[in-house]
Amino acid sequence: MLFKKITMAVLILKFLNGTPLLADVSFDCIAVDEGLSQSSVSAIAQDSVGFMWFGTRDGLNRYDGNRINVYRQNDEQSGSLADNWITSLFTDDTGTLWIGGLSGAVMHFEVAADSFCVHPLPLPFQSEVMALPNERMLSLQVLFPYFHEKSVAAITGDGADGIWVATLSSGLFHISKKTGLAKVIPFPGNQPPIILRMVMLDYPLPNTLWIATYGSGLWHMNLDLASPPRQHPVEPNTEFLSLLPDDTDSTALWAGTSTGA
Repeated sequence: MLFKKITMAVLILKFLNGTPLLADVSFDCIAVDEGLSQSSVSAIAQDSVGFMWFGTRDGLNRYDGNRINVYRQNDEQSGSLADNWITSLFTDDTGTLWIGGLSGAVMHFEVAADSFCVHPLPLPFQSEVMALPNERMLSLQVLFPYFHEKSVAAITGDGADGIWVATLSSGLFHISKKTGLAKVIPFPGNQPPIILRMVMLDYPLPNTLWIATYGSGLWHMNLDLASPPRQHPVEPNTEFLSLLPDDTDSTALWAGTSTGA
């Protein structure tokens, strides 16, 4: 039952008396009965004010510790959510919340207006998902049973004045916060890989974007948008699933793959 609750709701982990001992761990569950819009939580973020945001398959939820405010798509309402199925959330260094959806919609939240500003992505690429070998296609479907090639897989800041957005298999984009416009980042051969994760690292240069792909290896790119992504010299067919910067070394990176870390 515990696993079922974890997958179907939000569990808040508490350390009693400030001592992180296993015997002192407790959970509070926030589910549909508590006002959550839908039971499958696919993304979590905290904004600069302290609100917790939970992305689900049917709406975006803002939690203040007591009550939940639900945001949903409404075509008749200006500034509403552009996609009900939330796949990615990110809070930038100014405290702005960025939201990615299953359809490829990218938005940021305007606190003062209590509304969302949409940043359309140019999506010129055809997906390479259907060209995957059968065994890789099956494993991808297990990992992402409801995937869509345009789905926003990851959002992160660029360390300056922009936002990186990766779709599952329709390309990598950079959004300027000054203009609000998105620019497509072409990969060599003009065929984007299947991107699952992105992180920023100060290697080989400060504010370098590292990109984990499923079956196309590890890539990195500098903030100079004139230079295309470069493939890192690891096994090119590696199926990367996760990335984590080492918080003790700004030039080190941990990577998880389908065959180990």
